[in-house]
Amino acid sequence: MKKFTEGPWIKIGSLIKSICGSRKVADIKITDNEGLLNALLITRSPEMYAALEKILFRCNSFLDDERDMKQPSIEMIAVICERELKKARGEE
Repeated sequence: MKKFTEGPWIKIGSLIKSICGSRKVADIKITDNEGLLNALLITRSPEMYAALEKILFRCNSFLDDERDMKQPSIEMIAVICERELKKARGEE
């Protein structure tokens, strides 16, 4: 499996780059709100990936234990998802 550029990533104008090592990740044409939202979504990729790993770990833990998911765990999964979605939409 290939490794992606280490995050977090930031948007500077139309350029998206890694804070860790200043490596260029992408250069996005931002001419409208859709372009801006695309850039925001791309900058959230490393955090979204990490959030999905956490969610998968939590789900697999319950599957391994053959238990039903309890309300607090479901709420935590919802919190992780909502936080990353808000950031991707530029709401945080």
